[in-house]
Amino acid sequence: MIRKYGLIFLLAAFSYNCAKKTVPTAVPEDYSEDLSDTYPEIVEYENPALEFDETVEKAPFRTPDFDVTEDLDVVLDSIATINKNLPYLRYTVMVHNSNSRNDAEEARKDVFRVLPEAKPKLQFISPSYIVKVGDFFDQLEAYQTLIKLKRQFPNAVIIPEQVYID
Repeated sequence: MIRKYGLIFLLAAFSYNCAKKTVPTAVPEDYSEDLSDTYPEIVEYENPALEFDETVEKAPFRTPDFDVTEDLDVVLDSIATINKNLPYLRYTVMVHNSNSRNDAEEARKDVFRVLPEAKPKLQFISPSYIVKVGDFFDQLEAYQTLIKLKRQFPNAVIIPEQVYID
């Protein structure tokens, strides 16, 4: 019995939701409404201090009494020295890694075929020749280049590198 009424209720709800509902899409031509009573009241006043006075002359230039430029320069130089010694994390795409320079040169040429705008770097770290592409600030940028290179270089990977800024 409960199933029967439940089924009837579901069918009624479904048919109600499927029924076409009419929504007016245009405003009648004779419709008008006066909203001027709801506008905020604007009060205009005159402030004599804001008016321009031609009798005032420009004050002569004065040097500041509390100049902190030299102290600030010392602090900024020390911050720059500290930051120079900090490594920053950058990302590159390693395309090829082998002991043969000729293979690495071929891989570098293949990168130019896949990505003509890329600037692949050939790097020798004893005893390997490594071909890297790009210099990215975050991994997402490097991933876009990796996707383009994956067809030609299935072993390409993103590698993080520590870089010291001079």
